[in-house]
Amino acid sequence: SSPRRGEIRNAMILEVREREIIVDLNAKQDGIVRSEDLERLDDQFRNSLNAGDEVPVYVLNPRDQDDNLIVSINMGLQRYDWERARELLKEEEVDNVRVTGNNRGGILVRWRRLEGFIPSSHLTSINFSDRRDVWNDLIGQELVVKVIEVDQDRRRLIFSEREAQKEWRAQQKARLLAELSEGDVVKGTVTGLRDFGAFVNLGGADGL
Repeated sequence: SSPRRGEIRNAMILEVREREIIVDLNAKQDGIVRSEDLERLDDQFRNSLNAGDEVPVYVLNPRDQDDNLIVSINMGLQRYDWERARELLKEEEVDNVRVTGNNRGGILVRWRRLEGFIPSSHLTSINFSDRRDVWNDLIGQELVVKVIEVDQDRRRLIFSEREAQKEWRAQQKARLLAELSEGDVVKGTVTGLRDFGAFVNLGGADGL
């Protein structure tokens, strides 16, 4: 069948040129991956592409003004990232993201080949009341986050640093409780004093 805009197909690389790649989609005409798409790929991955390799491609334009079939390897590969994001959401696992910018609502991040967002209410590295230059200091840094929303159709990928820390604390507490035995002598930090006693942090959980 003829390629449709928005469709993802597996294609075989026919030729790697200096500014473009020609691929076979098992259609009436070969597809063209343009230089601007290749520039979005990781350098190591791009340099590893050779004739005969099979890659997923996203159909950008079945027929442009020059009657060419234009496809994207970058957006084809993103399919796997969306699938992995859904797995992280389901399994409630944490992962790292790199900060790329900010806006009024929060922090813009890069996760694999996808753009994501951390709302200000889900940030712990900085407060919403901090100056904008403090927010800019985060650019380029990596944050540990948890996926809280995945909507591929709307290209919406939302992360939470706050939920990731909750998950990390829960894991640390479970590890600590599994290691502790009655009669052990351990060191802790006093985190609070009350009339009925003191709370002591043992490195993952508070004891009384």
